[in-house]
Amino acid sequence: TTTTTTTSSGTTSTTSSTSTTTTTRSLNYIVVVNGMITSGLSNFTVKIYNMAGRKVSTSKDVSTLRRGVYIVEVFVNRQKQFTQKISI
Repeated sequence: TTTTTTTSSGTTSTTSSTSTTTTTRSLNYIVVVNGMITSGLSNFTVKIYNMAGRKVSTSKDVSTLRRGVYIVEVFVNRQKQFTQKISI
């Protein structure tokens, strides 16, 4: 699994199962565990887009999505915190 995170300030970090490269000290990231998006953030919401830019979900449950790559926008109190690419 490989994820790429871009924060609202424009910094980027990339995480993969074999190595981690971080260019920011922020802990803003999401992880997909057992088909659910989880995060260290409290009360966060998501908008999930396919690679064509079409919104496909606002649910943290990604178990029904087809295998592929998605862009996830993460919000707290309706304010976008960061954007992250996920592979399912």
